[in-house]
Amino acid sequence: RTAKTALQLAPPQQHSILLAQGLVVLAQTYQEDKPERAMKQCQQALAILRYLLGEDHVDVALTIYHIGNLHTQLECFDLAKDCYTESLRIYQMHGHAMDICTTLAGLGWIQLLQNQNELALQTSM
Repeated sequence: RTAKTALQLAPPQQHSILLAQGLVVLAQTYQEDKPERAMKQCQQALAILRYLLGEDHVDVALTIYHIGNLHTQLECFDLAKDCYTESLRIYQMHGHAMDICTTLAGLGWIQLLQNQNELALQTSM
């Protein structure tokens, strides 16, 4: 009922933004068990948000950050790094300190995971 009320009060363009944000929230519920499905929903949300809000909006950055998390979970570290780097650029543009810190932590996590992978490879040879 709350979502329906929000849609009734919002202007038409806002409906699509709310839909995109809802897709991201829904994707987070699928992240653990169905990351591929979550990725698809985030990518749909990203397309909507980029179209309506532009490339440099913080909601676009947040969605890109979530896609980076999914790539990390799927061990696609180069793609995750690209996502984190893009979201970091947007957050820095807007001065969002907490989001900058969170995104830098994501980049650090990837580096840690990549170092562990390299060490494991050297150990097994």
